[in-house]
Amino acid sequence: MLPIALSLNQWADIAQMIAGAGVALVVVQVGLGLRNSRIELVTGLTTLIADVDQVFIESPHMWKYFNDCEQAPPKGDTEGDKVRAIAMTMANVLDHIVEHQRRLRGETRESWMRYVAEVYEKSPAFRELLTEHKSWWPGLQHQIRNAAVVPCTPKVTAARPAASSP
Repeated sequence: MLPIALSLNQWADIAQMIAGAGVALVVVQVGLGLRNSRIELVTGLTTLIADVDQVFIESPHMWKYFNDCEQAPPKGDTEGDKVRAIAMTMANVLDHIVEHQRRLRGETRESWMRYVAEVYEKSPAFRELLTEHKSWWPGLQHQIRNAAVVPCTPKVTAARPAASSP
C-alpha cells in the first residue's frame, strides 16, 4: 500500500503517534535539563564555598573563629576585622545556598543545611554579624531560626603574658 493511499483516519493515527513521540522527547529533555541544572547548581555552590575555604588555606589560624567556637578579637583589631570580613563573605555565600536549597534534592539539601547550621553553631563572629544585621540575608536568617540551631559557648582566648625582660 502506498503512503498516499492511506485514509484520513490512518494519517490522523500516524500524526498522533508522531506528536506523542515528540511530547515524550520534550519530557525527557526537560528532565535532563533539570538534572543538569541541579548539577550546575551544586557545582556553583561548591565553588563558592571553595573560594571561602581558600581564606582558611591562606590563613589557617582563622579557622578557629569559624569552627572551634573561638571568640573573635575586638573590632578595630586587625585580626578581628579580618574575621568579620570573612564572616560577611560567609553570610553572602550561605544566603545564596539557602536561597537555592529548594532546587536541591534530599541528602544534598540536608548536607548543605547542616553546613549552614554548623557555621552558625560554631562561629560566634558569624552569629554576631547576623544579630547585628537582622534585615540582611533574609533567607539565611529564616533558615537559622527554623533550624533551631543551638550555638556553642564561645571560648575566650586568654591574654598572653608579657615577655619578661632578662
